[in-house]
Amino acid sequence: MYMAELEATSLLIISGGAFLIPLIAGRIGIPVAVAEIIFGLLISRWIKVGELIEFLSILGFALLMFIAGMEIDFKRVEEEGKEGLLFSTLICSMFFILSYVLCRYLFLDVFYTLVLGATSTGMVIAALRETGKTRTELGQTLILMSSIGEIMTMVLMTAFSIYEKTSLSVEFFVEIGTLSVIFVVAYLVLFLLKSAVWWYPKQFSKIIAGDPSEVGVRIGLALMFAFIAISVKLKVEMILGAFIAGAIFSFVFREKGPLEEKFSSIGYGFFIPVFFINVGISFEPVFSVELLKFLSKLLVLVLLVKLIPSLLLSSKGITIRESFSSGFILSAPLTLLIAIASLGTEIGAITQEESSAIVLLAMASGLLYPTVFKLLESGENVTA
Repeated sequence: MYMAELEATSLLIISGGAFLIPLIAGRIGIPVAVAEIIFGLLISRWIKVGELIEFLSILGFALLMFIAGMEIDFKRVEEEGKEGLLFSTLICSMFFILSYVLCRYLFLDVFYTLVLGATSTGMVIAALRETGKTRTELGQTLILMSSIGEIMTMVLMTAFSIYEKTSLSVEFFVEIGTLSVIFVVAYLVLFLLKSAVWWYPKQFSKIIAGDPSEVGVRIGLALMFAFIAISVKLKVEMILGAFIAGAIFSFVFREKGPLEEKFSSIGYGFFIPVFFINVGISFEPVFSVELLKFLSKLLVLVLLVKLIPSLLLSSKGITIRESFSSGFILSAPLTLLIAIASLGTEIGAITQEESSAIVLLAMASGLLYPTVFKLLESGENVTA
């Protein structure tokens, strides 16, 4: 009974924080996710994380990955054509190639290839909206690059997880073969949904527009949980299933405006904040000179990895200044760095201290690099 009451009190504190943090973060000018992690860290000694809070946190993580998949702009991908798609894929590939080379040269574990090369859409889209650059050539190119980079990061995370468990044995190739099953299922679901939309356009247009039963939300959540279940059955990372479900939803429902807002409201309204607060609660940094040195090293490396290939954007007619600023905003994949840190500790690829450094990297890069991007793109003294 005491434990139940203690967890209820913990949930009350977390819920209050989820409500107040965006108001405070907006005033002091820091990303809400970073503020939520800090809040979790501050309240950790008074919080009891039981099964309920853990479940809400996992659900928040799943919704975060689902929404990340939804943010992929497939319409933009098609408009770019093969040449634009190949160009963006080349640059994203260079992120990981350069990361791998630096890891080898600096004697870092190969796992840090994921840390340095990771790219995500969340911070990119937020910064582009704030600077009014979303519809510009720079904005559309960055959205495409971050979308491709996010897909590559998710696939590589899953492949690395399998490698850590099996090494380059026969079992590794069996597991990779098993992984391909989820993509086959994704293709079949995609085909069925596209066919359904084609055969019953009126019914699906009502889903997009909204209806009292919220069928669109139900389809999205059913898709997410179905792919999570498939991932668990195939012993694949749950977050990949959620991400694929979001990507399928985005591909089928191109004009998903109201639905995207509804999923964002469900996710960012409560469940995702619980996840980030729980990250802070579970975060046990042991601050030392060595940790701070390592963090500084990672901050420089993650910027170099994004900055050098991003300069190639100037060949597309984007100015040198814009190409330079692109490297900064692509260096802040906050949510994916948290996911990578969780994965690393789960599979035993990194120590708890290294995980702390990666979480701190997510927070520091999420604070610093978007601010530099905004300063370069707006020409004004703005805060992140």
